[in-house]
Amino acid sequence: MNRRLALLATFALALAGLFMACGGKEERKPNVVLILVDTLRPDHLQAYGYERPTSPFLSGLAQRGVLCERAFSASTWTAPSTASLFTGLYPNQHGITEGFFVHRARTAREGGAEAVEDASVTLNRLPDGVPTVPELFKGAGYATFGASCNVNVTSRIGFDRGFGQFADFTGRQYGKGGSAEQVLAQLRTWKPQMQGERPYFLYLHFNDVHAPWNPRTPTFPVDNQPYGSERAQYDGELRYLDTTLEQVSRELGWNDDTLVVVVSDHGEEFGEHGALGHGYSVHNELMRIVMLYSWPAVLPQGKRIAQPVTILDVLPTLAQLVGLDAPQDRAGVSLAPVLAGRAEAPERTLFALRLKEGGARQLWAAVRGQWKLILSGTGPQLFDHSLDPFERKDVAAQHPEIVERLLEDLRAFRAGSHVRGGAKVDVELDAEAVKALEKLGYTDKADGDGK
Repeated sequence: MNRRLALLATFALALAGLFMACGGKEERKPNVVLILVDTLRPDHLQAYGYERPTSPFLSGLAQRGVLCERAFSASTWTAPSTASLFTGLYPNQHGITEGFFVHRARTAREGGAEAVEDASVTLNRLPDGVPTVPELFKGAGYATFGASCNVNVTSRIGFDRGFGQFADFTGRQYGKGGSAEQVLAQLRTWKPQMQGERPYFLYLHFNDVHAPWNPRTPTFPVDNQPYGSERAQYDGELRYLDTTLEQVSRELGWNDDTLVVVVSDHGEEFGEHGALGHGYSVHNELMRIVMLYSWPAVLPQGKRIAQPVTILDVLPTLAQLVGLDAPQDRAGVSLAPVLAGRAEAPERTLFALRLKEGGARQLWAAVRGQWKLILSGTGPQLFDHSLDPFERKDVAAQHPEIVERLLEDLRAFRAGSHVRGGAKVDVELDAEAVKALEKLGYTDKADGDGK
């Protein structure tokens, strides 16, 4: 059945192209929804095998679409990874390598306590010469809407570009960045515009799963795993978000001809490497992300992709699926033929990085097939995901040839990357805003992570 759907979709697209070539009227393009759930690790979703009922709505989307089992982010903090989603470039190519508050934390440590009060920090903006996902849709005639609940994804560094309407839920009145229900309330005000003649592109950046976690119903039991109480709260926030997403879908009328894509920017550690949160690390519990595409009218249903893919692939994939003019100078590749079942994901090496202290400390990762290399100041580590998905055993000494291959790939990638960083922007801070946002864990500790 899946093959038949893929063939029908291909035939329909070919007919549409022939119709246009003969002077016919272009069919209305689908509405497109791109959802990013901040700090969501895939193994806490039922669609990825989790036993707790955290996400029945997302499971339904996955069953009616294509799920990527091994998707990876380009970084393990929000600003760089979301910039990679928007541009199809790696952080060392688009230039956004620090989050808003990691920069503030470093500035405070360097300048003393006085640097915290009414300070200003300088950050890179998204590069002006690099069209982003919303700009591509706007240029194709879409009505574009965006809502963000994370302080790192706002107009401050250019994430509002391309949106006709952009809602920022990161003010002090929104606590940790606005809840899913507040986003739903905003969508209700936009609904008349979204029901106009033009198709819409909608980007939603949710922060509910990000700490600190609010008590939710249902309450999940505390297990015996490390950070069991925190896991239970995390799962409760996920179930709350999933329930609200179902309501959003119902009220906006997402149907079989609505293309819905769900991703996360990074995961969350629950003691796998001795910590809680998403600190200075590129291990799998942080680097592996959610990625699923649901478009029942066109794409196969219930399909799963096992090959490694990256968050950078979303931009070219959306462009090809919807028929937009996609830029050819991006590091990501289109997965459209893979999603349709006409090809396998390309064999390639995927990369991720995490910088600290203004780039003085660096973590790099390279993934190819079952292997993952992590390069830090202490030398290379190698992990075999087929046997060790949580990267507990370094096997670099047993496979020196794999280490050297991935090091060569990493050296070539770093040497060939051209930074297209945008203009610098000064962002003003005040003590009141700092106190509100410290609730998110954006503190001035030496290990502050710029989430």
